Amino acid sequence: MKRTANKKTFLVIILLAIALGAVVLTNTQRSAVWSAPQKQAAKSRSEAAQKADELFWQTFHQGEYEKILHALEVLTAAYLATPTDAVTAAHIAWLHNV
Repeated sequence: MKRTANKKTFLVIILLAIALGAVVLTNTQRSAVWSAPQKQAAKSRSEAAQKADELFWQTFHQGEYEKILHALEVLTAAYLATPTDAVTAAHIAWLHNV
């Protein structure tokens, strides 16, 4: 009898540990997003971002699907240089949707 009770207790402890781990992991991810500093939108755009925009619009309007990867690389480079540039971020998102 005692051995069965120990097994049940052990099983309950394992299940509680798994549930607690899931709750902690979920809250850790949420708290990381909540505690991240707010981005302030860029007030001006770099020359690289403007050139990347030209490439974006050319690729988009001409339907040049074979050039999407290159346009994404150029836009990503501009975004990494200025991660607060919302226009460049939006253009990256658009190309990912094509």
